[in-house]
Amino acid sequence: MYNIIAVKAKGYKSVDVINKIQKIFKFPNLFQERVPKLQQQDQAIWWDTLGKMQKLLRKASLSLFNSGTLSKDEMHTYFMSVTEREVINGILNVKNTRNHCLAYVRYINNINLQNLRKASLFIDILNRSIDTEATKLLGNLRDERLPAKIESSNLQRYTVEWIGREGLDSETHEEYLSHFLTHFYRSITKLVDRAMRKEDSSAQGQIVTEILQHLHACNNSVKVFYGREDDLERIHIYMISDQLEGDNNTVTEERRPLVLHGEGGCGKTSLLAKSASMTPVWFAGTRPVCIIRFLGTTPDSSALTPTLISICQQISYNYMLPFEDIPDDLVPLMAHFKHLLTFASAQQPLLLFLDSVDQLTGAQGANKVSWLPTRLPPHCKIVVSCAEEADNPEVSRDYHLLRRMIDFEENFIKVTDLGEDLAMQVIRMWMRTANRDLTNYQWRLVANAIGQCSLPIFVKLVFAEVCRWRSYTKPQETHLASTVMDSIMMLFERIEKQVSL
Repeated sequence: MYNIIAVKAKGYKSVDVINKIQKIFKFPNLFQERVPKLQQQDQAIWWDTLGKMQKLLRKASLSLFNSGTLSKDEMHTYFMSVTEREVINGILNVKNTRNHCLAYVRYINNINLQNLRKASLFIDILNRSIDTEATKLLGNLRDERLPAKIESSNLQRYTVEWIGREGLDSETHEEYLSHFLTHFYRSITKLVDRAMRKEDSSAQGQIVTEILQHLHACNNSVKVFYGREDDLERIHIYMISDQLEGDNNTVTEERRPLVLHGEGGCGKTSLLAKSASMTPVWFAGTRPVCIIRFLGTTPDSSALTPTLISICQQISYNYMLPFEDIPDDLVPLMAHFKHLLTFASAQQPLLLFLDSVDQLTGAQGANKVSWLPTRLPPHCKIVVSCAEEADNPEVSRDYHLLRRMIDFEENFIKVTDLGEDLAMQVIRMWMRTANRDLTNYQWRLVANAIGQCSLPIFVKLVFAEVCRWRSYTKPQETHLASTVMDSIMMLFERIEKQVSL
């Protein structure tokens, strides 16, 4: 479907095309079972439109195939059933079906086509009758292509009768359902156990998984980063301070952790991620060991002990030190962590980026940051972020503790909102990247909202909302909140309406 439409859309960029496919949520009662009459009306419109579109797209794809524009496989995508598409992607395109795939084929005899709403759940319907083309293709898939791809031990077949208006009944089909549930449970458990036996359960294998999760998070944050040149330059100077001073100096004031602080949603995480991504440039000619943790985002980065263990494992791996020396108890673990920092060198500096250190659990007493070293060895740098809100002492408690621990003003960077001008630049850049644009009236709405709040999280929420707008969207449907909380509540309300909760 989208291949053909994409050809038409080329060259329009941010301008709306003449005809545009509407989202399913344009029919608010389509899934609203509590109002059957309205649901039937929307479903009738939906199925009628679906049938017309399928005919048009199949006709167009056949014409393109005959002209040599589409291959046979590309044309076939417009004729296959939903089930066939799922099986192709889930089984036929899978290399190792023995260890990853199970197939259950159910034959239903005497389907009652008088109840199209129920029948459509089990068979392809087109123009209020059986879609013979899709049924033929599905039969070929079920009886020939699927058995040829999957092992017989992973393929189970059932034949049942259509009963009454509903088709399947828990009492009448109890034996079939019981056998299916038991067989599925045992088979899927066997596949999971088989996969787990092949999984690398060593410490090295586990730490790779943890590292990748945080690297992906870092990459996602960097994608939407824009501006903050002054803050980045301050971080840059901090990171290379050892290079600027030389190797023979005693411990200086800069050899302490650097703290990014500010209210929630001000962009601390993105700034920290961008800084981490710049280390290959800042430390060109060396082999920096860059350790990134977005604390609280994974099980092994939510509590202090597993976090320190995984960090110690990563440091040990990079400096070729034994994992066996890493303690399990917190007190010796903290001492070992500080000892590992001393292995940093001019050719292999050690750089740690720890986001949201105030989110860790399991620290000593009520202090979540007391484990951080306040003095660092040469060629070792630690950048952390921490929440700080002037009118919320509870949120700012760990920030004030860091103030007392580090006690050096230059190592604290307050991350503020973007400001109206930069926030508008960011939204315009994101819109260009998304190949989207707004009308003058809609841009004025955005400017008014940004004038009320320019926190990065608010800017992102505004962007997510306006991306839904079209040039023909009615003014009464284009609303923007003026605070982060109101924006989040608007998002929840829209989702609630869409899923009919």
